[in-house]
Amino acid sequence: MVNVPTYKVYEPGEIIFNEGDIGDCSFFIEEGQVEIFLDRDDKNHTLAVLGENEIFGEMAIIGKLPRSAGARALTRCSLGIIQKEQLSDRMKEADPVIAMIIRVLIQRLRREVIGPQAEDRRKKQTNEDEKRRLKVIRTTTAEEEKYALGKIKMEALLRNAIPNNEMEMHFQPIIHLRSGRVAGFEALLRWNNPASGLVYPDSFINVCEETNLIIPIGRWVLEASCQGLARIQKRVNLSSVAALPFVSINVSGRQLHDEGFFDCLERARTSAGLKPQQIKLEITEQIFVQGQRALEWAEKAHFLGYTLALDDFGTGYSSFQYLGMFPLDFIKIDKSFIMKMLEEEKSLVIARAIVNLGQNFNIPVIAEGIEDAAHAQNLISMGCDYGQGFYFSKPASIEDTIKNYQQKKKQSAA
Repeated sequence: MVNVPTYKVYEPGEIIFNEGDIGDCSFFIEEGQVEIFLDRDDKNHTLAVLGENEIFGEMAIIGKLPRSAGARALTRCSLGIIQKEQLSDRMKEADPVIAMIIRVLIQRLRREVIGPQAEDRRKKQTNEDEKRRLKVIRTTTAEEEKYALGKIKMEALLRNAIPNNEMEMHFQPIIHLRSGRVAGFEALLRWNNPASGLVYPDSFINVCEETNLIIPIGRWVLEASCQGLARIQKRVNLSSVAALPFVSINVSGRQLHDEGFFDCLERARTSAGLKPQQIKLEITEQIFVQGQRALEWAEKAHFLGYTLALDDFGTGYSSFQYLGMFPLDFIKIDKSFIMKMLEEEKSLVIARAIVNLGQNFNIPVIAEGIEDAAHAQNLISMGCDYGQGFYFSKPASIEDTIKNYQQKKKQSAA
């Protein structure tokens, strides 16, 4: 990924762009004021004065036309840069929020450029359907605009996260419940955002999914996860873990369409010196709706020697048909059932049913969200094979994971 500027500062009076320039990006105003102007008959005509959190310059990108007006900084301005690809990618994916905001902004700038008198004439010619459509557009709330702008800002920051070494992997051990040994680890992505600190994927992964960012970030995850397991194997006493520990890597539906996915995974695995069976690829039930594409991807993963785990089982389609069709090696019970099973009879019944289902299909079951000994004991009595959760260990950086096991070794030797 190419490191691109996220913000640029303009001094008062400095030209941001001129009328007739080719548009290669648009801007949002983080701080300051911007004047949109036209030069006519050697006179400056101010079309609009924009302030914080307003966007400008997008019409030239969407319409693929030269700039229809110029822009200059009225005060010292900090402008966020929205790359051309950010808008075009979102328009292609028909993101409903962004599409709506862009329509509103285009309408606003168009009214400002053509002037109030021409706008009044256009309104008189507008039929009733068009009036109703414009009314819907113009009732977009400030909260929706703020939400959409926040997503754009986050995407701009995410584009620089890998070049700036802001991403890191945390590992959480997966325990063989009866023996208590570590069987492997789940690799969990974390983002060290310079502004807000450590960010969990729940807050940013949807933005990656909505754009092509999930492909480069997903490839980085493959490499970092393999290297992380290799470091743990090299430095941790293997008597405390399985002889051949695995790393579980989450795979999104978009990554199934990445033609270079398995080439990247093979390079990452061989570079780290791992065996194929040490890589567990975790997919969710939503991937199943991709039909033949998903089945071919799963079969290729098995052909190359990788194992597959069905993540969050019980929260999606939960079809027996998929369990029979797909070459699954593990089923993971979603943590929502495990965390509630001691308080809610339904959750306990569902957890037990999934364990029985795994046994009937001869597929080992992993329980997520184990927070105390009672959870673990109940799962052991059900015959659940593996578990993970805060009761055993919170996710930790690779270096902290290594230190934790080295500390346990010292304590056992004392």
